[in-house]
Amino acid sequence: MIKISISFLILFLSFGFSDKQAAMEANGIRYTENAANIFKTGMIKGMTMPMHSKVENFDYGPTLNEIKDLGTEWVQINVKFYQENYRSSLIKIPFENTPFWFNLEATIAKAKALDLKISLLPIVRLDRTTATEWRGSIQPDSKSIWYTSYIQMIEKVAFLASKHEVEILSIGSEFTSMQGDSLEWKDVISSVKSIYCGAVSYSVNWDALDKLSFVDELDILGVSCYYPLTRYNNPSLRNLKKAWTSLKSTLIMEQENLNIPIYLSELGYTSQDGTNTNPWNYAISEDIDLEEQKDCFQAFVSTINNDSNFHGAFIYDWFDKGGLKDLDYTVKGKPAEKVLRDWFSK
Repeated sequence: MIKISISFLILFLSFGFSDKQAAMEANGIRYTENAANIFKTGMIKGMTMPMHSKVENFDYGPTLNEIKDLGTEWVQINVKFYQENYRSSLIKIPFENTPFWFNLEATIAKAKALDLKISLLPIVRLDRTTATEWRGSIQPDSKSIWYTSYIQMIEKVAFLASKHEVEILSIGSEFTSMQGDSLEWKDVISSVKSIYCGAVSYSVNWDALDKLSFVDELDILGVSCYYPLTRYNNPSLRNLKKAWTSLKSTLIMEQENLNIPIYLSELGYTSQDGTNTNPWNYAISEDIDLEEQKDCFQAFVSTINNDSNFHGAFIYDWFDKGGLKDLDYTVKGKPAEKVLRDWFSK
């Protein structure tokens, strides 16, 4: 177990960094100054707002207002980029002075105007896929061209993150097949750090933490947390709590092994029957199960709520219309919403 709680680290921060190395290692894991600043007020309790709209100048302001009304201090803004397929060597980067960049900057500014802390998470999606192809299986025909293209993209994002003093910038999400390219990712991170001075993160998929070759270059590490909880539908809340107790131990162990603060960059459950068995599967069932979604989040909240070794989570997500007939991840207008409102308020 981690030797000293985050509250001890906060005590160091409140008196300044007279001994920075001691403060950075107060929890028995490596805290950069940027990491310490992120967690100085406690764990992250945030909501994700993906920029899903196909309307170029879509106004995300009302959605951000709804997120603020939930009682959270944090929003994660997911912004999407595309490449043609998993073999492509070029990221499709929108041109300068186009609605894409104007809207991204306006959305960040609106979140800041609401006094929300921001995590900015760029995601690469594929225009053409098969059942086995996604960003986690990318194998570009030319890696050198791909990484050059990726750096051009992430530098533009880093500029906006720096300009608006975004608290966390992720350098990528779920590139499982590429995570062994340590030199290339170190170049990406170096480029980002030459522009952006906040906390640098990466969002690793739940089943690929052992494939991460550049963790020492990061301030904090996000995990896309779609671990199965049980193997059966309609589990009891008690069994879900047992599963989350085990999962929390696993995450804390990974945190110690990797020697870096870990938070959940994505945590989501659909309102579909069986969502707990494969949370990543957004089409696991056509049967609505609002109670299972609520119980999954209730198990999470009750398991981690008072554990100062746990660094928090961004809930996925808050964008769709929601409601009692909705099958997707959003908790809007569903019983799970109250569970999360209560968590945010504590």
